[in-house]
Amino acid sequence: MIFNIHSGVRYGWHLFNMAAALRRTRGIHIPSGRDKKAAHQGMAEDRSQELDGACREVQGCRRARICQGRRSNVTVLDIDTTDEKVAQDAIRRHGQPAIITRTASGKFHHLYQYNGERRRIRPWSQLPIDVLGDNGYAVAAPSKLASGSYEIIHGHLDDLDRLTPMVGLEKITTAPVPAKFSGMRTGDGRNRALWERCMRAGAGRSLDGMLEIARNANEHFKERLMEAEVVKIATSAWQHDVAGLNFFTRPRIMLGHDVFDSVGAQNQDAVFLLLKLDRHHGGNDKFILSKAMAPTLGWSWPRWYAARNALVDEGIIKCIRPGGRGPNDPPVYGWVLKG
Repeated sequence: MIFNIHSGVRYGWHLFNMAAALRRTRGIHIPSGRDKKAAHQGMAEDRSQELDGACREVQGCRRARICQGRRSNVTVLDIDTTDEKVAQDAIRRHGQPAIITRTASGKFHHLYQYNGERRRIRPWSQLPIDVLGDNGYAVAAPSKLASGSYEIIHGHLDDLDRLTPMVGLEKITTAPVPAKFSGMRTGDGRNRALWERCMRAGAGRSLDGMLEIARNANEHFKERLMEAEVVKIATSAWQHDVAGLNFFTRPRIMLGHDVFDSVGAQNQDAVFLLLKLDRHHGGNDKFILSKAMAPTLGWSWPRWYAARNALVDEGIIKCIRPGGRGPNDPPVYGWVLKG
């Protein structure tokens, strides 16, 4: 296929060549390396507006890349596997792309019309697929790298005028950022709030995906955290998640050995009652704890009272309001150790 340089430039392609003309052109970055990383380097600094003249002088262009999003009106679905079945399944979910590129490593880029998409890394945790929208970039055909060539295997560059929007992105679900973020500033617990946001919204994501969630949430603070702090928090959350320690989305009951030994020595029923309360009210400051619970456990009232009183005696729960002023005034208890 003959590369139509003007079509590429018109849609945001950046061309790489050792020609002096390109070096002189404002906004063109010529990487010193010969791999994909070098081709991407300096992306944020590109501001070329005078490529047309340079294109006339280009001889033997070796590399091209495209900035996705509103700048080029292109969104790329990056299929990060050589498995053609995954690529075909993606087409069934998101629609037939007018242009499909095979990368130098044998993977696939599906090109769609930009429709406000953001750059999202592994939005579907079980699929090796990224969405490259705003702030995304990719090497474009017919680039030649040391590892191989990028080639269009479906369509051609003139089809950039006929790209259609991607469908099926509504299945990417990320809970909205809590409203309280908009009022948080120094001293309001932003670090803890951001870490919890990452743990709740970033479960199963890659490190890049967790960073995206953290940076997006940081934008909502009244006073933003420094980038280094955001990266540190996102990395910590990701490490907890991959280690199976994300108790926000995969909750579990944790009982210290000392508590188990102490409570069990006094009343073994109290251990089970503690586990039951932690299971249903572990994240609550207070909860209803009335004798109506006894029959649900198959216990008599005296047995239930003994177990409850053992937890009070051990300083694990405390009575906040005794109730008893009528059928709609149950006893309310709270945690001591979790306060």
